[in-house]
Amino acid sequence: MRRWGTIVMILGANLIVGSIAAAFYLASFHCALGEVSGACEQGAVSLFMQLMGSGRGLIYWTLIVIGALLLWRGWKIRAKESGG
Repeated sequence: MRRWGTIVMILGANLIVGSIAAAFYLASFHCALGEVSGACEQGAVSLFMQLMGSGRGLIYWTLIVIGALLLWRGWKIRAKESGG
């Protein structure tokens, strides 16, 4: 079970980092293509913040929460197996 907890923790951490990276990539991609007129004057970070604050960013926030729950659950599985 301790190994299963580690796998769940790794999946959760990858889901968190992957969703943030995918959102930033999407914002950078739109900025590089110039699809959003006037939005790239501040840079890709500003567009990333706008994306995460909009309705389209809800999917990324959902993936971050699921990843955090997986990370927490894996932590609990490992703690239970180690007697803590």
